[in-house]
Amino acid sequence: MDLAQALGQLSGASGDLFTYLAREVLQQQPPDIQAFLRTTSVLRQMTADLCDCLREAGDSEQILSYLLAHGLFVVERSDGHVRYHHLFRQLLRQQVIDHLHQLKQ
Repeated sequence: MDLAQALGQLSGASGDLFTYLAREVLQQQPPDIQAFLRTTSVLRQMTADLCDCLREAGDSEQILSYLLAHGLFVVERSDGHVRYHHLFRQLLRQQVIDHLHQLKQ
């Protein structure tokens, strides 16, 4: 069991621990990885082609491989799709929403 799986089993106040750790992990990533994570957080499941289309880029396969290799809160499904751990996806989506609210002000 990796860190994301172990933390994902936590609830309540421990969920705050997951959020804290996820934020810390996110902040340690290069800006291009952070942008990829936030942009693709709208997707329930991902493929490199879908991410490339959404991002208008051609490097999503490499980024997804990086995320999987480093255990960055992603899970590879048997059908070849990748998904974020649900709490990590929620964190990313909240950050996008917060950013949009800041832009409106």
